[in-house]
Amino acid sequence: MADTRKPKLIADTAWYKVGPSQAYQIVFENGWANVGGSGNPDVQWYVDGEGEKKLIGLVDGGDEGTVIFNLPEEVRPRYKQIYVCAVDGGGTANVGVYPNGDVVLEGYNG
Repeated sequence: MADTRKPKLIADTAWYKVGPSQAYQIVFENGWANVGGSGNPDVQWYVDGEGEKKLIGLVDGGDEGTVIFNLPEEVRPRYKQIYVCAVDGGGTANVGVYPNGDVVLEGYNG
């Protein structure tokens, strides 16, 4: 039986926000949350027409080495991917995206 709670993923339509009240009902884990406030985008993911996945947003509240949230199965990478991200206030963070969907703060230097 198909899971009718999940919306159909259609490329090039919209960004999907992370949060329990959003379409995919993805929750933040381990104390992570959107930074919020003016000019700070909520965490969102997107799939373009070529199948490339994109993530944007600012989070705060969790610890290094912990899962921030888990991506839906149809958006997960085939292999682990590490992204170097700018950190608000200076420095960089390594964010890992795993084949099981976990998005993890791997490391931080600021």
